Amino acid sequence: MPTEKTRRTQAERKDEAERRMLEAGVRLAAERGLERITLNDVGEAAGYSRGLPAHHFGTKQAFRERLVAFLGREFRGGLGASRAEPGLAGLEQMLLGVFARARRDALFVCVVRIVLADRPGRPGPPGGVKAMRDVALAAIERHLRAGLRRGEIRRGTSVRLAGRVLAAAACGVLELGLADASVDVERAGRQLVALLVAGLRG
Repeated sequence: MPTEKTRRTQAERKDEAERRMLEAGVRLAAERGLERITLNDVGEAAGYSRGLPAHHFGTKQAFRERLVAFLGREFRGGLGASRAEPGLAGLEQMLLGVFARARRDALFVCVVRIVLADRPGRPGPPGGVKAMRDVALAAIERHLRAGLRRGEIRRGTSVRLAGRVLAAAACGVLELGLADASVDVERAGRQLVALLVAGLRG
């Protein structure tokens, strides 16, 4: 009969396998889009058999739901680092925080890429991912509105348009980091943020 220690070890192995498969799903989704990953691919990418994801998660839909929940936890963890007062300085701090985490956490790069990237001509993201994107854009827009009220940002700036440009520009740097491991994402992000802040300043 299994001892308590054995049962605990089995549970830990199960948790580890599921996390590795979820992380593999994130990496694959960043490359291909959520709609184009398969359970077989996830198993291979995680270093397991092709059939293990189905054994752990059941269906592709069940895996995708778990993956979206996992994305949400990772994404909120990254965005939650900044508690700066809304405004141009707060926007700068939030963006720099994202790039700093991206440098030390390759998985977070994939998470942000999935959440913020638009994919023209492809099906829209699942509702959970869209909600995450909306939260991120709302945070950016909150800083922009506060900056406009204080006169920190040039009058006439479209908050909605500027927010989407900022998100797209951030994704561009992250994509560069995904495509070329020699790119220092944090340094490139700092340069981008400096340019964007200078362009917004009133």
